[in-house]
Amino acid sequence: MIKVAILDDEDIEIETISSYLGRYGKEKDEVFQISVFKNAVSFLEDYKADYQLVFMDICMPYINGIDAAKILREKDENVPLIFVTSLAQYAVDSYKVEASDYLLKPLSYIDFNLSLTRVLRKITKDDSIVISYKNEFQKLRISDIIYVETATNHRIIYHTKKGDFTRFASLKKAEDELNNKGFACCNQCYLVNLNFVANVEGYVCTLNDGTQLQISQPKKKSFFATFNMRYLS
Repeated sequence: MIKVAILDDEDIEIETISSYLGRYGKEKDEVFQISVFKNAVSFLEDYKADYQLVFMDICMPYINGIDAAKILREKDENVPLIFVTSLAQYAVDSYKVEASDYLLKPLSYIDFNLSLTRVLRKITKDDSIVISYKNEFQKLRISDIIYVETATNHRIIYHTKKGDFTRFASLKKAEDELNNKGFACCNQCYLVNLNFVANVEGYVCTLNDGTQLQISQPKKKSFFATFNMRYLS
């Protein structure tokens, strides 16, 4: 799942980008979690660096896209940024804020597809870890990891959208590798990708596929703090 922010004050443009993301997702078997902002102020005031892609208009109320991008870069140097605008004259300025692309309205799906494909290649490259087990190496996409489970004989199991993969390591090792990637321990046996959490009630964490994982008393406070910070703040 790729977390996307769309910044535009025009509903028709928001609908266009959202529909293009939906179409692209069906074609490429990708899932996008979309957040919409009608101005950059609301986007930036409580910004947390957990978006993987930002689409931004330039002509917006309160603060324009170029100035907003400068503030964004102070908060997050790495998030890919694609300008979608009717103002061609700011193309040069977009490079100063390290924009990944500059698309002109009216936005065509062909241009959108090409741009998004280029950006996702970089995201995919950065969004991976390599694990080894019995002299075999496996590259795992972090966004495909649903949860990590401790097993016997000093092993852990990565439950992913592509299947299960085992390695010799501790859960602490996996936690360190996935730090700041949207994961949280619900007990000493499970490290959960919060993007796959459907419901949390009491001491039970239910995932999108129906899997239920127990939340231990020692981990409850930190787990809820991480969960709330990511989704409720």
